[in-house]
Amino acid sequence: MESPSLFSNVTDTWLGRLFTRHGWDPARPFEFKRSDENRVIWLRGEKDSQAVVIKLFRPQRRTLTELREQHAFLNRLHAADVPVIRPIHPDVRHAIRSYDGIRYMEFHPVEGSEVSGKQYSSEDLRHTGRLLAELHRIGRPAVGNVGVRSPVSLGEATLEYLSARQIIPESLRGNVERAARSLFAKLRRLTAGTATQRIHGDFGPWNIRWNQNGPVFLDFDDMSQGLAIQDIALFCNDLEDDRSVQTFLEGYAEREALPRETFNLFKPLRSLRTLHVAAWIVSLWNEPGIRLRHADIMTEAGWERRLAEIVEGSR
Repeated sequence: MESPSLFSNVTDTWLGRLFTRHGWDPARPFEFKRSDENRVIWLRGEKDSQAVVIKLFRPQRRTLTELREQHAFLNRLHAADVPVIRPIHPDVRHAIRSYDGIRYMEFHPVEGSEVSGKQYSSEDLRHTGRLLAELHRIGRPAVGNVGVRSPVSLGEATLEYLSARQIIPESLRGNVERAARSLFAKLRRLTAGTATQRIHGDFGPWNIRWNQNGPVFLDFDDMSQGLAIQDIALFCNDLEDDRSVQTFLEGYAEREALPRETFNLFKPLRSLRTLHVAAWIVSLWNEPGIRLRHADIMTEAGWERRLAEIVEGSR
């Protein structure tokens, strides 16, 4: 498992020093928003317009170059009227700061509610599909220094990470590795020749907030050079039925052509996420609550379930 991160230093006292550094009243009320990956602090103001969201990025997770690319992409999306969380400072030179070895960025707060994909109306699905297509249009072609996370490269890196840490029970390790390699071969075949571009990287209902103006897309920390189908499949795999999937895809197709092999990639990409989430859990094992919510990562039964999911997508 991973060593404790610098986040263990983020206490109320530490935040008070950070607030003072910015000229904010250290007694100003704030609250932590749930985030296992990073630390997100909602700093209240006397007026709603004075509120600030401070996002502390997990050390050694993203490079400064990647954070600058994220900032630039968010600004381009906002300029094109794609509803995304916005950095407070439009100039990247002032946007990404560092304190005690932890990089952070300030954002305009986003009010709204998270809505399960199963609760989306038909118009919600079409509208979200159209907006994702706009995001992909603006993200093409991929330029700059964004890491490549195509399905195969992501899968191979994930399997290597898990194998190196000997998390998979020895009794199942060979079967899991064989099933994973079969899955990667299928993904390689189905995505051969498909160009990569900027994608959101974690486009699910959990990263969308709905308010009176519609949806707002959050959390671009997994932004990468990948395939558009990765965002599409992740969202669709959270929907309740084929009709909902079709409605979402109809909205997407109003703005952008659907990637080839769209329907054939849903199951393999769902299986790939099983592996990826397992590695994510391991990387955050020292975080409060992770061990309680994901204790089966250390059990044979948990890996038997994961193996069945990987095999399903590899067929």
